[in-house]
Amino acid sequence: FRSVDSPLVTGGGAFIDNNFQMNGLEINDLQASGHQSGGVATPNPDSIQEFKVQTSQYDAAFGRNAGANVNVLTKAGSNDFHGTAWEYLRNGVLNANDYFRNQTGQPRAVLRQNQFGFAVGGPIKRSKLLFFTSYQGTRQANGVDHNCSSSAVLPLLTDDRSAAALAAAVGPTTAFGGVDILGRAVTASNVSPQASALFNLKLPNGQWVIPNPQTVKTDPGTGLPEGFSTFSSPCPYNENQFITNLDWLHSVNSTFRVRFFYSNSDTTFTIPPSQLGASAIPGSPASNPQQFRNFSLGHTYLFSPRLVNEAQVGYNRTWTNNQQTFPFSYSDIGSSVPSFDAERPVIAVVGGINLGGAGQNALFVQNTYLLQDTLSWVRGRHSIRVGGGVSQTQENLSKFQFAGFALFLNYPGLLLGQAPYNPFLTLDLAGIFPRNWRVWDGNIYVQDDIKLTSRLTFNLGFRYERLGDFGEVNGRNATMDPSLINPNPPDSGTLAGFVVSNNFPGTLPTGVISSGNNLGIKGVGQNTLNPRVGFVWMLPGTDRLVLRGGYGVFHQRSTGQQIIQQLTNQPFGIVRQVAPVLSGDFANPFPPDPGAFPQFAPYSPSTVFSPTILDPNLRSPVFQRYSLGL
Repeated sequence: FRSVDSPLVTGGGAFIDNNFQMNGLEINDLQASGHQSGGVATPNPDSIQEFKVQTSQYDAAFGRNAGANVNVLTKAGSNDFHGTAWEYLRNGVLNANDYFRNQTGQPRAVLRQNQFGFAVGGPIKRSKLLFFTSYQGTRQANGVDHNCSSSAVLPLLTDDRSAAALAAAVGPTTAFGGVDILGRAVTASNVSPQASALFNLKLPNGQWVIPNPQTVKTDPGTGLPEGFSTFSSPCPYNENQFITNLDWLHSVNSTFRVRFFYSNSDTTFTIPPSQLGASAIPGSPASNPQQFRNFSLGHTYLFSPRLVNEAQVGYNRTWTNNQQTFPFSYSDIGSSVPSFDAERPVIAVVGGINLGGAGQNALFVQNTYLLQDTLSWVRGRHSIRVGGGVSQTQENLSKFQFAGFALFLNYPGLLLGQAPYNPFLTLDLAGIFPRNWRVWDGNIYVQDDIKLTSRLTFNLGFRYERLGDFGEVNGRNATMDPSLINPNPPDSGTLAGFVVSNNFPGTLPTGVISSGNNLGIKGVGQNTLNPRVGFVWMLPGTDRLVLRGGYGVFHQRSTGQQIIQQLTNQPFGIVRQVAPVLSGDFANPFPPDPGAFPQFAPYSPSTVFSPTILDPNLRSPVFQRYSLGL
């Protein structure tokens, strides 16, 4: 799998601080939600001409982020034909088995990968039109990753799933004690119809949704038996990747470059981890197909040996679809729930199992359009670069669905399904979730590298950068302004403090105000100033000691992670977490359907909800970096 969910960091920053470029143009994942939003395109090693990683203190030509700056250049053709072909194989012949799988008598997990492809380049017309193309296929089966394997404590289940057998499987002679958190005993007569239906459900392959344990072990805390199983179901990962590059040597002074990257991949997480902390088990796989497209057109023109201009236009697209499957619905077990929860149940037991995977579906489509230009001029001791660029990113959340989560504190409580505390916690999300965000960025910079002497060079630069906030096309940005919230609301309630964008599709109720833009916040701090200075000094009397130092101001582009949290806010959404659940039981675990959106719910002294607030004065984080090294 791509390491997008465990990315690298540098200089004490976060993974979102890094800026990734391919052939000089950004290919970043603005949403920054790991595999759910795709990450960044990764060209195969045989297609890479060179790459450069700057971890900090880079000059004014680079911006957008304050962490590492990574630029990958893909290969160009030449006047001679060159090509390679490859097949890389990894199998499990020499792999050892996992300790816990040995304990349950299970074979070692599958871990196998094949990477194959070719690269070829050469002339279409010698010294005039050159090409390079590459293909790589990847086929992986991974039963070791945490998305594809797990272990779980289970009741002492058998194929007898009668009420009496279920009660005995968690009874007083087992590690589960036979009672719920309030001490109520489970018997054959009080197993809930919902629990009975759940434990008797089967998967399409005929196996139990809640399987029998593979082995019985002794719980060290109670000295009593409990079931235990280890699971491994290989996750398939398949990718097909193409690169096609063209170089047109138009004249001695003029060169055009075309670069195109294409990648389609498909992953299935066979045992996706739980969001409730319990152990996932097979039966709820999640698919994650991804598509990457990157196109750039560049033109380099030599006005003279000392004056060069490079212009580029580009397009980058990331498409990723996260589709969680659910082995049953709430209606299949007889639970009455709101319609938006009905088909997406996630049921978990603390210290036990999780059914329904991560419980989240999302479709992200990101399109970035770029234009940039750099003029380089060498004059005497000065090497001067002047440039700038503008980009627009469209981040479209076309689909977002959240499960209805129900958490039980132990297995006896799951079987009882009685109020209060069974379930102990419920969580769901209602609202209107599609979003179409638009972000405009721009920059202008000047950089002068001054070679004062053969041993001393100064680097002076200044960068203006506009790091735009997220505007929403449909008027669905909303937050609360803490400075406007009424600390002593009336008993009848108030909406003071609610803020919506100026394209909100409706009439604003009393107390709700407009932000005056489509951002939903004030939009301050989008314009940033970034001075940079540095030096390199080869110390007198030696050619072996060099003193380097510098100082710079760097601003960090905000990601979609913070804005997507606003999906849960009024008036377009409401997240409902109830803990402890006092009145709901397994038959009716969730609060009633809140109705149509958009809707505002006034707050009063008796209000218990707490909104997710995006600071109206939100601005880009600023880093001041300085260094001195010998």
